Amino acid sequence: MKFMPSIKALLLLGLIPLAAQGKLQVCSITINSADEINAFRAHLPEEHFEFVELVPQVKGEHYKEHDSHWFYQSCGDHKYNCDIVVVSGHFGGIFFGEAGYTLPTQMLEEQSCNDTCGGILSRAKEGFLF
Repeated sequence: MKFMPSIKALLLLGLIPLAAQGKLQVCSITINSADEINAFRAHLPEEHFEFVELVPQVKGEHYKEHDSHWFYQSCGDHKYNCDIVVVSGHFGGIFFGEAGYTLPTQMLEEQSCNDTCGGILSRAKEGFLF
């Protein structure tokens, strides 16, 4: 992907010094293709970055729930300390895609100010919406 060298430079220059204190957590919300998060994985060294997927999976397959309750569950799970958030999905006022999940931008806005979702949205230093 042509955009990755500039993203890599931005992330490495801006965040690698922070990684000296421990791994930075890259949280992905893969509602459609995994191409974007795979590009991040290919360009960010594992010794500095830990990757976690926030969209629930069962037996390697995504549920076909067609709702956004899964995001509230991720917000309530306080094990996440996302330094980078990568959202991959089609967009038409709402993120959607092959996984069958949706994520409204209004929910992202509301939850960014909500303490229950602080580990995912409030702490993030970088956000990428694809």
